Amino acid sequence: ACGCRKAAMNAVATQAARFLPVGGIATAVHLVTALGLHHFVRMPPHPSNLVAFLVACCVSYFGNWLWTFGSVSDHGYALPRFIIVAVSGFCVNQLVVFLIVDILHHPFWIAIIPAVAVVPAVTFWLNRTKVFLARN
Repeated sequence: ACGCRKAAMNAVATQAARFLPVGGIATAVHLVTALGLHHFVRMPPHPSNLVAFLVACCVSYFGNWLWTFGSVSDHGYALPRFIIVAVSGFCVNQLVVFLIVDILHHPFWIAIIPAVAVVPAVTFWLNRTKVFLARN
């Protein structure tokens, strides 16, 4: 039993270690896209954040499906579940931006940092347990 538990912990640690760079790349894509759209295209904060989130989701889905979780789930199974997790994460993300920009009246660049920092831990757990089936 102890060996199985240690193997399971190693699997979680490996997945978490892989999730971090995939999430880091997706977060960087999110930040660059959101701030670029806002600054250079003059898109308002919320649409900038939405477009950036969608672009980052594509990076995240394929990175996690291929590398982080090495999933055997077909896209028909994993993608709808991933979308539910991503949309839920986006709602939390938008709430953070709304509170900081619209309620507290801080600049968008201040809001986007906690917005992209809040969601990853929860999405890792949901993706690991509900979205991507592991190879046995």
